[in-house]
Amino acid sequence: MIRKELFASEYRDRLSTFHFKTAFFFAVENIRHDVWREDNLLNCVKYILATIKRFLKRRYCPHFTIDNVNLFYDKFERHEFP
Repeated sequence: MIRKELFASEYRDRLSTFHFKTAFFFAVENIRHDVWREDNLLNCVKYILATIKRFLKRRYCPHFTIDNVNLFYDKFERHEFP
């Protein structure tokens, strides 16, 4: 829903649900487990979006299970990252 409403108009399917799922996995891995509670959902979404932002700043979205794979490869032009 967030991807469709906030990003799809500009990036269409180039910023995919797979990118968001990958950001979710990295956020879960890097943030204390007690944070991931239903009553803290808004903050959890913020962590995921911050993770995507970090990936975009680096121009590199790592695959969660396969090393040295950039999920942004051939998806965006350099000027689109900011």
